[in-house]
Amino acid sequence: MVKEWHEEGFSIKRLMKFLRLSRSLFYYKPVAQNPEKAEERGRPCPGFSLTNKEERISDEQIQEFLMEAIEGEEGVYGYRKLTHHLKTVYDLKINAKKVYRLCKEMGILLPQRKKKSKHPR
Repeated sequence: MVKEWHEEGFSIKRLMKFLRLSRSLFYYKPVAQNPEKAEERGRPCPGFSLTNKEERISDEQIQEFLMEAIEGEEGVYGYRKLTHHLKTVYDLKINAKKVYRLCKEMGILLPQRKKKSKHPR
């Protein structure tokens, strides 16, 4: 109804004020909830990381580094400490988010700790 009046020349502001509605209702366009598009969001993963000498290391090689790290003493570490381990030992330029994504793909993430209240009610 508002679109028809708007096409006849009435302003959206006056129409919505007359109907006692917010102008945002007129401009609101719901986003379609499509599960296929959810995977397409964001920048695509390049599939490699760089060392400090600008050499490319593939994600598969980084996953091998991670498997070696969790077999050793770093087995109880989380993704942030694993990131630090990769940066120091293998001299990689890598983000903690990428390490989290790789660990999640491999299924090696430990469950988060539950906080215990000091004074339960």
